[in-house]
Amino acid sequence: MRDLKQVYMSHNKLSNESLGMLADAIAVNIEIEEISLTHNDLSLPNGLKLIRALKNMKQLKKLSLNSCMLDQGMLQELVNSLSANESLTDLNLYSNEINSDGA
Repeated sequence: MRDLKQVYMSHNKLSNESLGMLADAIAVNIEIEEISLTHNDLSLPNGLKLIRALKNMKQLKKLSLNSCMLDQGMLQELVNSLSANESLTDLNLYSNEINSDGA
């Protein structure tokens, strides 16, 4: 599974346990280029673990987290996780709980 390039798990109603397992999987697959988790609840405890797992993904080009119940705190964690990524060209965060201060 080390050659994995894309993860599409939109609209899956991922449980907290599933988010934890997904976080563990993407943490070792750092060459993933696209992730779409739209319409999943990342406000669950392991949602934060998943966002932090993005930190080492330097080849990530596209990230879609639409309607994932992200709030200001989660947005700050996301910014921290993606701060060293120079490959990201497409970031979709619409329909989250982010106000103009976090945008």
